[in-house]
Amino acid sequence: MFRIPWKHAGKQDFRTDEDAAIFKAWAEFKGKLVENGNSDPASWKTRLRCALNKSPEFCEVTERSQLDISEPYKVYR
Repeated sequence: MFRIPWKHAGKQDFRTDEDAAIFKAWAEFKGKLVENGNSDPASWKTRLRCALNKSPEFCEVTERSQLDISEPYKVYR
């Protein structure tokens, strides 16, 4: 099992360089990172979430995920 930080981009304490790093890395790996300087953490997060949900190799463990805390996360196996 592993967990992924899942902080909402609309939160005041959201830091793109830290809170969206894994989502940005996925977008870059898939060739979907826009190079014109605009950052879009919400669409990066959507792309990773959809990829994880589509993959038969991963399954979200919803009973272990914590989304209503100051440092929210989702758990997958």
